[in-house]
Amino acid sequence: MALKGGALSQVSPGRLADQLGGALRSEQAREPAEAVLREFGRRLGALIATLTQGPGAIETSAYRRSYLSHWRQVEAVTLAGGLLASGTAPPILCGVEESLRRAEVAQPVRVLPFAPYASLLGVARLAPSGAEAAVVADLGHTTIKTATAAIKGHVITRLADRRSQPAAQHPDETAVKVLEAIMAAARLSGAALSRCHVLTFSVASYLRDGLPVDDGRSVYAGLGRDIDELEAGLAAAAGRPVQVRFVHDGTAAAAAADDGRPGGLITLGSRLAVGFTPTFSHLLDLSPTAVL
Repeated sequence: MALKGGALSQVSPGRLADQLGGALRSEQAREPAEAVLREFGRRLGALIATLTQGPGAIETSAYRRSYLSHWRQVEAVTLAGGLLASGTAPPILCGVEESLRRAEVAQPVRVLPFAPYASLLGVARLAPSGAEAAVVADLGHTTIKTATAAIKGHVITRLADRRSQPAAQHPDETAVKVLEAIMAAARLSGAALSRCHVLTFSVASYLRDGLPVDDGRSVYAGLGRDIDELEAGLAAAAGRPVQVRFVHDGTAAAAAADDGRPGGLITLGSRLAVGFTPTFSHLLDLSPTAVL
């Protein structure tokens, strides 16, 4: 799916959603942008057809057989993530549905209306009942997104003060970058870190024992090693001990999308991530107008 040449020659990998969204609003670039997005959707649709209907008997790995078996139990597939911003969702979904029709797969696929903020909302739903606000973060490969969740009773009423800043480019910089982002979010919203015992972050990394796995695949892999440094910095700002809890970004987005049915979710961002209907015992409710 080449982006070189012609009307899309200036599109850069780090700003795909914004730039392709802008191209869709341009008379000159609209047609090639739609073609690129539909083709991406077709390939995504082929992936969804394989995951939900593909034969598992040929898989030699017990893990892969179990994984595909779990996918075949989902009742609906949800799409979320930053690539679905700025008007890009309709042509992508059009391509997905085209591939599913060709494969004769009757798999419902939907796009979350708040797709770019799904992981932020998912971790916000894990805030404790009775809290009035929670600072939340989505640690992505391209950007670190932060916001304040305004909470009334058991309902998140608004995801306010949304902002983003570039993610670290090297694992050694990650803890400092995350700390800077959280401190900036707290200053912007006026939410006092002194009231926070636990901060929950969505992170683009596999987890083991609740910490990012140092497998070389993510810039956040070193956070497991640097967790003491991060928590110490937050504790100094809060004037009390602060614990950081991590949730895989796909799982966090699935928490935002949870409608009570067994479902699978794919986030479209710098990379693809997968999440399933979570089994958290506690989730706050979401107001329909939480993201405006």
